[in-house]
Amino acid sequence: MSASENRPRVVALIPCYNTRRYIRAAVEGLLRQTRPLDLIVVLDDCSTDGFEEEIRDLVEQHGNLIIHHNPRNLGRSGCRNEGFDRFPADFYILNDADDVSLPTRVEKSLAFMEAHPNCGVTGGFVQYIDARGKVVGSGTQIYSFTEEDSARYRNSLDAIGMFCSTVCLRGEVIHRDGMRFDTGLPASEDIELWNLILESGWDVMAIPEFLSQYRLHGESICTARFIYCKHHHEYVCDRLRRRRLGQPPIDFETFCRSFAKQGPVALLRFKYPIYAEYFYRTGGFHLMEGRYVRGGLMMLASILMQPRRLRRLICQRFGRRV
Repeated sequence: MSASENRPRVVALIPCYNTRRYIRAAVEGLLRQTRPLDLIVVLDDCSTDGFEEEIRDLVEQHGNLIIHHNPRNLGRSGCRNEGFDRFPADFYILNDADDVSLPTRVEKSLAFMEAHPNCGVTGGFVQYIDARGKVVGSGTQIYSFTEEDSARYRNSLDAIGMFCSTVCLRGEVIHRDGMRFDTGLPASEDIELWNLILESGWDVMAIPEFLSQYRLHGESICTARFIYCKHHHEYVCDRLRRRRLGQPPIDFETFCRSFAKQGPVALLRFKYPIYAEYFYRTGGFHLMEGRYVRGGLMMLASILMQPRRLRRLICQRFGRRV
């Protein structure tokens, strides 16, 4: 599997579905790495927007860049699993088609993985950028940096998180242990996988440095379908808790109905923080796009619902840890 005896084979996977506007920046970010990648695979999930025209010259110029066409639409998780199955590697770099890797991402990730041989997944911080590539904030909401942190999460009922656009996965996790993304989850499938890897005995630790730029735009799932994604995030966290307690899992519909059955107070407790974060995230996006009245009202609603979000907003704006 290794490219040579001393040099691990590193493959970057970019699931792509109708992201012509951003795909070139994503590919160029991986081509500019200080530690070159052995292979960069753009996984075309039956796109119809002609994105290939945007990177055709790059494919012709770089022998380590290819486009792989899926036989049918597989979704984001299926795309990544397809990449795992078809392109063996010692390490995988995950990159969404609208995000941009900073130049030292691969070099820092490999150095960290080599220094921590029991680390199955690593990642780092992100810079938030708008549709035009302007940096508008930072994301540092990761809290596992050591083996002790991993053990603490493993022995708790809390989910460990990583920014997917910064992730480096060890190939053994995929090819020896058979780990894959759950294609039955339309959102938060990455959170599910990191925690399954953690529960199998691997450490999941982050590098406390900025590795990628995470793009916020109107078509991204976390913006356009935030409440839908957040409901699935809470569902994945419930699956995790049940799994660690030795309880049988329930399906998504049963999970959602369970709050209504408990009465209006339980339903409010479930919905209230979701909508507070929705106003915060969506309000910030509208402000970023210049829709100041709508964005300002939504941010105000979020801060009134949860005043601590004002501190979080200030910290994110100036790149401080939350």
